Formats: sequence, structure tokens, C-alpha cells
Amino acid sequence: MAKEWLTEITCPICKKKTKKQTGAVNFSKRNNRPIYCCRKCAGIGRRKGYDVKSPTYKIWAGIKTRCLNKNDDHYPKYGGAGVKICDRWKSSFINFLKDMGERPEGMSIDRINNEGDYEPSNCRWATPKEQARNRSSNRKLNYKGKIITVSELSEITGVEKSVIIYRLNAGLTLDESIKNKSYQRKGKNGKYVSLIN
Repeated sequence: MAKEWLTEITCPICKKKTKKQTGAVNFSKRNNRPIYCCRKCAGIGRRKGYDVKSPTYKIWAGIKTRCLNKNDDHYPKYGGAGVKICDRWKSSFINFLKDMGERPEGMSIDRINNEGDYEPSNCRWATPKEQARNRSSNRKLNYKGKIITVSELSEITGVEKSVIIYRLNAGLTLDESIKNKSYQRKGKNGKYVSLIN
């Protein structure tokens, strides 16, 4: 039989402090979910989206895990790289929910500045496409005074992304890279290479 512990908890609904008897296995699995003092508070919590099955709750728990748990596979890119979760969110899912609202369908949490922390002023709900464009590994270009990605430039100009990248890597200017015509540049082997769309 599993060893039982008496653990003091604060109910996230009524704020009542109480001692709960929790098995070692169950408690270790529950360390990222709210523990309620009674069934009534548990029901209120689930209706308000505090349930562990809620997508918003899973995202909050995921942020905490990758920023705080050194055993998590993603920790080296987040907590290990200095990315933090603000104290307001670290201590309370309810605060996270108040600041961010429920997760919109098809969206996930995105840090606006990839070098910044998880905090209200640096986070938004974003589509997979928006998140892909916000990666630090993206090539950014200054087009008409606006910083955009190669993918965005491709959508604006109608020139394929791979063609733009190929032309830029071959030494063409940005303006030359987005024109729909053939260019020739001397290749490494001394022969002329056609740079066409």
C-alpha cells in the first residue's frame, strides 16, 4: 500500500487552508494542478476552467514545466537558457487566466520577444503560422521600412520563398531578389548560374 502524507493546501476557490491526505504517487502527479478542499470547490474550479483537462491549464502547466523543471526535455531551451515565468503566473493559474483569457481555438502561447520571459506584456495567443514567423531562427529583412520574414515577403511579392533565399544567398540585392525575371551571376566554379523564378 502506498505511503500517505498529510499535506497542507490552500483551496484556489475559497482560499481555505486545510490538510489533505495524499498518496506519494498521486501527489507527485498532481504537483501542477489545483487541489480543492471539497467537492463543491472542485466543481466550481472545473466550471471556471481550472481543471487539468482544460487546454489553457495545460499550456500554463507546460510553461512552468519547461521554465522550472530541470528534468524536462525542453528545459535547456527555456529555463536553462534564462527564460523565466513571472512570479504572478508561477504562483497562480488564476492570474494567468485573468491576464491571458481562455486559449482561443487553434492558438497557443507565444512570446513576442523570444529573448524575453513569460509575462503578460510579452505573451499573446498566436496561430501556428504567427508562431513560425516569430522564431529567432527566421531570416528577417527590411522591406519598405518594415522588418518582415522571407515568408511574408514571398506572400507580398508572389515570388517563391526558396527563390528569394537563393537569390539573396547568390549576392543579389533585396530589390533584385523579388523581381519576377531571370538573373545571372557567376557561380563558384566560374560558370554563370541562372537565377530564375
